[in-house]
Amino acid sequence: MKNRFFIPCEHIQGGNVFFPKHVSYQLDKVLRMTVGDQVIIFDGSGMEYSVSMEQINRSKCVGRVLDNSMVDREASLNIHLYQALIKPDRYEYVLQKGVEIGVSSFTPFICTRSEMREISSNRVRRWESIITESAEQSGRARVPVLNDILTFSEALGEASGMILIPWEDEQQLGIKDVFKTISPEDISEVSIFIGPVGGFTVNEIEEAKEKSSVSVSLGNRILRSETAGIVASAVILYEFGDMNISYERTVENR
Repeated sequence: MKNRFFIPCEHIQGGNVFFPKHVSYQLDKVLRMTVGDQVIIFDGSGMEYSVSMEQINRSKCVGRVLDNSMVDREASLNIHLYQALIKPDRYEYVLQKGVEIGVSSFTPFICTRSEMREISSNRVRRWESIITESAEQSGRARVPVLNDILTFSEALGEASGMILIPWEDEQQLGIKDVFKTISPEDISEVSIFIGPVGGFTVNEIEEAKEKSSVSVSLGNRILRSETAGIVASAVILYEFGDMNISYERTVENR
């Protein structure tokens, strides 16, 4: 399998790819690439390129575009994952696995029982790198967005599409029940709200319901905060047929 990198559009000029310094270092010192080796790059717009390396240097690598094509590996349904702040290493797990599954955007928020109230700029940069690396690894055509931290009320106010809030005390409605009467053509976005380690308070659930959110159960077992969003996202994408692959793509990969 060829190595795959996210390279912004401005680094692709006149049929050549001018790799950023941090990628150049990886190509030279980590992967030990040589002239003539090929890599795959994508620019975040849905365009993917096959590139032959022509210049290898730890601070400046240059490649030549052999061919390019638009690829369609994004989910048909946009999943916006609103995840309450939890310990950094656990949040990183949410970002990594969320990207792999197909989440479109991540929004950290603060609520009553949040373990953390802020994150440093260095931490934000690390999280952005994790998202990019996960998109490279998982074959995504676009890099999911990491939004600024919001309060719970602010997050509810900006959420779009159907708003679901998995809650351990929900006794009447399971997450699959929500989609029994909804066809894929009816909605294009789902916003999922995941609480912190201590869960949402009753007042927060009531506030969410006042803003047209639907509380749902994820089953009889209580999931960790870092697990719940991944499970909910996977279930929703499965229900909308996103876990299938097209016949054309199957033939292409043989």
